[in-house]
Amino acid sequence: MLGLNAQGGLDIVVQKLDANGDQVWLTPIASGLNERAYGIVDAEDGAVIVAGFMRQGHDAGENDDGLLVKLDVNGREIWRTTLGSESAPDRLYAVASDGAGGAFVTG
Repeated sequence: MLGLNAQGGLDIVVQKLDANGDQVWLTPIASGLNERAYGIVDAEDGAVIVAGFMRQGHDAGENDDGLLVKLDVNGREIWRTTLGSESAPDRLYAVASDGAGGAFVTG
């Protein structure tokens, strides 16, 4: 994974490139669980918000929780939250900035 050590079966990697295609920063969103991203959006302050899900097991839908992570202008994590129910799989498929530092998500 781009010279990074994998933390789980699937990890998210967010990479910012400049206008010439040169890497500005590279940030993994990773743990011992499986993470997958489905949406990313620019935030009002130059940050980015990533939406997707994290899975504890290997079976499709098993213990999926929605995952939302905000990275600052330098790729550092500002906040992370998970959303979900214990009785059903939860995934976030789209994200939009709310203009005040937060996000709207759907899934």
